[in-house]
Amino acid sequence: MKVEIKNNNTYILDVHCKSADDDIGSRALKNGESYRWQFYVNFFNSTLYFCEFHQGKVTKGVFDIYDALRDFKRCTRCTWMAETDGLYGFSEKKPPPAAVFYKWLK
Repeated sequence: MKVEIKNNNTYILDVHCKSADDDIGSRALKNGESYRWQFYVNFFNSTLYFCEFHQGKVTKGVFDIYDALRDFKRCTRCTWMAETDGLYGFSEKKPPPAAVFYKWLK
């Protein structure tokens, strides 16, 4: 599986992603920059990656970015776009609109 998070905001978006077994680290994404990684889904189909999003010291949210129960059939390349109102999840298998949406915390 492949995951990509792209920042489409004018501000720097700090992103920290991990699973129960794998902390893949933090990135500070400027407008237009992406954070990508790939992994294998475990035998039990229970793989879960989540990410924390911050704008400076303001927490924008903590969201499940890859949940095998939701995403295994939805996408093999899961793309997320960080927009002004929230995070949009897209699939290469289905054209927009987004299949998943998370609204930023206020």
